[in-house]
Amino acid sequence: MAINLSWDDQECKALMYQFPEQWTWEDFYNVKTEADKLLDEVNHNVVLIFDMTTTRSIPSGVLAQARWLISRAHPRGTPIVLVGTNLVIQAMLNLVNKFNLSANDLLKAVATVEEARNYVKRIG
Repeated sequence: MAINLSWDDQECKALMYQFPEQWTWEDFYNVKTEADKLLDEVNHNVVLIFDMTTTRSIPSGVLAQARWLISRAHPRGTPIVLVGTNLVIQAMLNLVNKFNLSANDLLKAVATVEEARNYVKRIG
């Protein structure tokens, strides 16, 4: 199932990735290509909101994929806000932070989309 992507605000300060219950790394690569094109069109940093509230599990290979994501992150796509309270999200964030200390400033976890939007407004 595809990951949906859209601007989350009229000012183009946040891109919303809405992850379905199940998804693949190929789904993610496809949406990242689309997101990078959108990021190329703006001249400011954009918060990437990964709404994973309905995600039940992360495809295997999360550590390698997280390293890939960080190494190929678009320079304007920062920070990444993970939305969800499930243990999968927390485990993913802990792994990335444990093995890649430079990711600490790039990743933030919140429980709800509303919290993510409030964060975007605060750093605005």
